[in-house]
Amino acid sequence: MLSMIRQLEQQYPEAIRKYTWLKWLFKAYSLTDDCISRELADRASRGDRLPACADGCHECCLRNEIILSKLELQGLSWYLSEVLTGDARETLRKHLVDFVPDQLADVVKPCPFLVSGRCGVYPMRPLTCRIFYVLGDRCPSGEDAAMARSADFMAFHKSMYVNGATAVLQGMGYGTARECRKLAESGTLVKVVRPLQAMPLGVLVATMDALAKD
Repeated sequence: MLSMIRQLEQQYPEAIRKYTWLKWLFKAYSLTDDCISRELADRASRGDRLPACADGCHECCLRNEIILSKLELQGLSWYLSEVLTGDARETLRKHLVDFVPDQLADVVKPCPFLVSGRCGVYPMRPLTCRIFYVLGDRCPSGEDAAMARSADFMAFHKSMYVNGATAVLQGMGYGTARECRKLAESGTLVKVVRPLQAMPLGVLVATMDALAKD
């Protein structure tokens, strides 16, 4: 069965040709998703603890900063403007119109893409969301797992982070594969990401509206 991101690759070849950066974002997400799938399968075969995360749980979306790169924001803009349609599109548009960026350092707003307890952009969710798994018990309402039980976060091999970061940096024009891998290994991606909740997201709405008129 094809993953969601590979389904998008097959469904939108014209977009990949039009937006050269999109293939790198798809690559980053595919590499990451594949690694996570293998790790989950290995954990299950060993009888290790598995993630408590399940369809409909969203505590992490309510109280954690969502860190992403410019490339990932471009990917969200594309998905909102050129993939989503109908009620799903209009609901997220309203969320973005109503969204006010965080003004206080110690206050984190819920993710603006959270709709009725579910991610409205799930196939194109950022890397930080893709790798966020809590082992053991499901997060009770109101719990900030990042603060309460950081030891329960699922850890992955460093190569997964490096491979995903390399593809993102290539999509952002940082150089060749070899150059971007060296930058990824040195932690460059961490230096060029920003919290989603602190960003002025009106540009996403403007893009959605502009393409709706075409």
